[in-house]
Amino acid sequence: MHAFTSKMSSSSKVAMKLGAPCFFGLESLQSLWCCDGVSAGVRHRSRVIYLGYCALSFIPKLLHMQHTVQDDQIWEMPSVTVAGTGAMVLMLAGIVSWCFMDHISEANIYIIEDPGASRRLFKFLACTTMVCYLYPVLFFGHAQLVAEGLLVIGGVYCLLWVPLMDSSSDTHCFVLFWCFLTILRLALVGAEFTRPMEYCLKLYIVEGAILRFLLCRYTKGSFFVRVEAAGRGFRDSGCGTASNPSKF
Repeated sequence: MHAFTSKMSSSSKVAMKLGAPCFFGLESLQSLWCCDGVSAGVRHRSRVIYLGYCALSFIPKLLHMQHTVQDDQIWEMPSVTVAGTGAMVLMLAGIVSWCFMDHISEANIYIIEDPGASRRLFKFLACTTMVCYLYPVLFFGHAQLVAEGLLVIGGVYCLLWVPLMDSSSDTHCFVLFWCFLTILRLALVGAEFTRPMEYCLKLYIVEGAILRFLLCRYTKGSFFVRVEAAGRGFRDSGCGTASNPSKF
């Protein structure tokens, strides 16, 4: 009995030694995916920059995709239309926030300077897209539309939006649950992996890698720290009306 117990304990130790690298590997992968350690100021400034980048780069990327895959039906894909609409909404929100900053600042929804407001904007757009398009398509749409939504829209959130959003675990769970159900349906029904879907996946992987590199790099720098301190001083002084503005 003692020999059997010693064998069991030794085997459990071996299993723990083998499982430890896997656990730490998954933990490192999750940390890289979510960009743990990136400051809230860097995420907020990145969200503000993304408001313009998302809309301004949408048409050039779409034209390049059409030239690369040689498919004239790209413009008619519903998922592309939804993604383009979301990009325009983000840019419009940034423009409105800039043009009417005095009135918006009083209402505590100033996207450009308030990290909470910019985070709520991204969460609202993600949840709205889920409720109004992706979940209805999942339950009532064709399998091909579901697959396109997974890569064209879901890929944007998982690869680009996740590192930009802090304190958004509820939204992450909402989106990941949809991804889980989508994968289950596609595993049962199946869909075609088209060239536009392949192009979007490769593009998001490249953009996501560059985004994570920049987030980690600028977190270690002092530029965003100074900008965040200046933004705090700007809000504390009543939107720039104080006599002693913050210095960089």
